[in-house]
Amino acid sequence: MKNKIQILFLILILTSCNAQNRIAKKNDIYQTPINQSQYDVIPISDIKEIFKIVINLPELQYLHLKQFPERLPLKILEFGDINANSLKGITKFGKPIKVVTKAEIVSNQIKDYLGVGDWSPVNGTLRLQLYYPIEGITINCMFKKEDKKWSLTDSMIIEK
Repeated sequence: MKNKIQILFLILILTSCNAQNRIAKKNDIYQTPINQSQYDVIPISDIKEIFKIVINLPELQYLHLKQFPERLPLKILEFGDINANSLKGITKFGKPIKVVTKAEIVSNQIKDYLGVGDWSPVNGTLRLQLYYPIEGITINCMFKKEDKKWSLTDSMIIEK
């Protein structure tokens, strides 16, 4: 009797997992199998360092020319640990950056902000993807941490 219950329980679990996979595939959701312990936790000081590098990429300097004073200060959409606390003290074009929430973006119809599409720190590397809706661009960056310092190893800007 105990074996029958165990077999039924196993069938129930397998059926449930298979149903979840079918739903994910039907909705074009493909999950990368990665153990949560593989993700690195990045301290606030490192988040600041990474964002200073990104917002100073030479390819992005045209985004806030003097002809667009309404785009100042640079706005960054809050995303988990990327928030007002972790970005405090960062300036761009002589002004402190402003971290905005999704609610502020919607209620104020803000379109000139940098949003984070992906933040994947794994084993001393970081894949960071940002988007800037007002210009229709996506910025893909790869970072590597060596000797306690982050460096940009690759970046690409994609325009729509």
